Amino acid sequence: ENEYKVLEGKILKYGTEELASAKLQELAKNIARRNGLSISRSIAAKKRIITDEPNLVAISANFEINEIDQVEKLKSFLYDLEYNEEKLYFVNDIKIKGIGVDKIQGISVSTTLMVIASIGNK
Repeated sequence: ENEYKVLEGKILKYGTEELASAKLQELAKNIARRNGLSISRSIAAKKRIITDEPNLVAISANFEINEIDQVEKLKSFLYDLEYNEEKLYFVNDIKIKGIGVDKIQGISVSTTLMVIASIGNK
C-alpha cells in the first residue's frame, strides 16, 4: 500500500488529456533547461486509455533536442528523466545522432516520453 501511495503521487492529475499533455511537455522542458539543453520541438502524441475507473491515460509527447554540445548534458538529462522524484516518465523511443567524423561537433536527439495521467481528478 505504501508503494501504491508513492506511485500515485508520481501520476499527473489534470482535468483534461490536453492539460496533462501540456504539463508533460512543460516538465520535460524544465528538466532539459536544468541540464543546459533546449527542446527545439515538442508535439503531443498518442493517448492510450489504461483504465476507465479511475480514468488513467498514458499520455505521450515527441521531443527533439538539437545542437547538444556535450554528451554529459544529454547523459544528465536522461538520468534526470529516469530518476525523477516528481513524476514517473517512460522513454518509449530515442534516436541519437552525432555530427562529425573525428570530433563530434553536435548531437541531436529525438525521443518519445510517456507519463501516466489521472484525468478528471485534480
